[in-house]
Amino acid sequence: MKALCSKKTVIITFVALIAVALWIVRFTYINTKWPNAEIVKIVQGQKVVMGDISMRIKETIIDSEENTLKAFSVNSTDKYQSFVRPFVEKGWGAKILTTTIELENLSENVVTADLSRLTAEQSYWGNGLDSFMLASINKDAQEILSIPPNSIVTVHLSFDLFDKHFPNGRFEKLDTLEFSIPLTLYPQKIVLVL
Repeated sequence: MKALCSKKTVIITFVALIAVALWIVRFTYINTKWPNAEIVKIVQGQKVVMGDISMRIKETIIDSEENTLKAFSVNSTDKYQSFVRPFVEKGWGAKILTTTIELENLSENVVTADLSRLTAEQSYWGNGLDSFMLASINKDAQEILSIPPNSIVTVHLSFDLFDKHFPNGRFEKLDTLEFSIPLTLYPQKIVLVL
């Protein structure tokens, strides 16, 4: 019986070692097969052209939800459904990162921009667009935005920041962190620096 147990243990250990070795080989192969993406940073005020649309970050602010709504003249009588408020009521700290972006249609046709696909990121944090805030602080903007031919549209994009996502006191220093919106990931990672 003892010999059978030790034989079974040896077989299980051998199979486990082979599985780990195969995983390490696969991981190494995948991570060394292709070079890392080159990061191209488009800073505030600089334009980048993606297809028929030119984009430029005009301004970025980080403030409370209340101050953000006031800054864009959204009052309590307006229809506004808060994504942030339920978390604040549970004791979370929250702020809104709002960036003003200028989108220019460079073509002779109507072009659509899918704003819902945009995310803001920071080295260890990422979050999608707050669609409730988008509808509240922009008069005509929707997640799918139509841009008339040869025209410029300015849109305010908002992303929610919660203290639980920023450890080690970083939430209090949000103004010192570099946030960006990635436009492409590979072979070049093009990001709009907020």
